[in-house]
Amino acid sequence: MNPIDLKTLANGRFRLAFDEAALIEPSGKKDPWYQVIPSRYGHIYPYSDTLLAIHSKGSGIRRKLQAIEGLAAHNWSDDGEAIFLFAPGLFNRVAEIAKPRRKRQLSDDQRQIATDRLRAFHFKPNSMQPKAQKQAKNRPIVVQAVLGAK
Repeated sequence: MNPIDLKTLANGRFRLAFDEAALIEPSGKKDPWYQVIPSRYGHIYPYSDTLLAIHSKGSGIRRKLQAIEGLAAHNWSDDGEAIFLFAPGLFNRVAEIAKPRRKRQLSDDQRQIATDRLRAFHFKPNSMQPKAQKQAKNRPIVVQAVLGAK
């Protein structure tokens, strides 16, 4: 059973991240079940092979999400957190409310300006080779007299 692909659903518009549990699992970063779309008011993640879920933070967002027809309340608490399940077809409506974090998108002019500005810091061939070791010079040790000592 494969989850819904968040990468194609986000369509390059939104940032993708991994759940913090992916750091513990050896293959967590490769497992698509750990992908999330972080949002201002929660995060969206795959719930099953046919459903997505949103974990919302705050009672105001919970009320707005409850107003969308087609969302099913899965779990909620008194402090405003809630989990709603929804079909991928409702992703855009849920995203309007949850406000997913957007990917940085540069125009061609902005990309060229950044490239020119950072050109001095680009990788240079042979820059990783160790430099010649400097020879330590034998210098005499100068001991300063402690004031007050005779």
